Amino acid sequence: MRHTERNQKSARGLTRRELLKCGLYGASAAYLLGNLWINGGTGKRRKEKPDVVFILVDTLRADHLPSYGYKINTAPNIQRLAEGAVLFERVISPSSWTKTSMASILTSQNPSRHGVRGVKDMLPEQFTTMAEVFANNGYHTIGINSNPWLKSKFGFDVGFKSYETLLFLKDGGWTDALEVNAAAVAALTQCPQEKPFFLYVHYMDVHDPYRPKSPFYSASPLTIPGHGVIPDIELERLYCDKGFDAPGVRDRVMELYNGGIRTVDAGIGQLLKEMKRMGRLENTISVITSDHGEAFREHGTTKHGKNLYPEVYEVPLIFSWPGHLPSGV
Repeated sequence: MRHTERNQKSARGLTRRELLKCGLYGASAAYLLGNLWINGGTGKRRKEKPDVVFILVDTLRADHLPSYGYKINTAPNIQRLAEGAVLFERVISPSSWTKTSMASILTSQNPSRHGVRGVKDMLPEQFTTMAEVFANNGYHTIGINSNPWLKSKFGFDVGFKSYETLLFLKDGGWTDALEVNAAAVAALTQCPQEKPFFLYVHYMDVHDPYRPKSPFYSASPLTIPGHGVIPDIELERLYCDKGFDAPGVRDRVMELYNGGIRTVDAGIGQLLKEMKRMGRLENTISVITSDHGEAFREHGTTKHGKNLYPEVYEVPLIFSWPGHLPSGV
């Protein structure tokens, strides 16, 4: 599915009270949008309004990031950003799977209100989206998505001037960060210089099937006593879907997951570097978060959408706006 445009529905801006209804996500959005409303209305010059890049890394659990105490350096670029940013220590995702969670993140409504729970559910039109709020405040809104549950047909394009869904499966995996970045940069070049932009990018590099890119993962296939040499692709399938859990298997599958984090971290670094080259990072709010985490049998299940334990519902949330937001937790 390529570029899709949809007319924005008539909508008022959300009040801060409405944004706060969804807890920490809402509070964060209220803080961000409050700054926009205080610092500039529709008549202000572009330079007085910050650009905003909202980075959503699908399936990223907080405790696998060094900025959240993980002992393995999976995300040096996110770590550098977090060092000068506001980091929320404990954030609970709205749901254990993408569609419901993103409906809440983008509308600041609880799942019980927006009702997006099943695979066929659409985002109800009566709820104002984050993109609509930015559009109504003079922003050029761009969405680059790579998750099939967030296609335009489900209503997730509302409020975006341009919304593109990239579903190019490569080597058995999802559209990678470099392809998402290329689409994002192309869309940014179409943004008028006199207007601020709101850019939402949705990365799938961490999501199963785990297909980390070289040089972020490199290891010989495991040899399992009694089973012989098992390639990583088959090992992941056996572990996640068939209950196979011989010694060393869980650690290897988790290494694959961590390789996906390294892959998307490099992609995030590349995107921010390219935005700096374009002169569009000087006054930019950068937000990094996730829709849910991932399980590795901590409580008997794998992947996500099957339980509500911390490995699935605790996600990162980082706000960076150098010179404006204080660093620290």
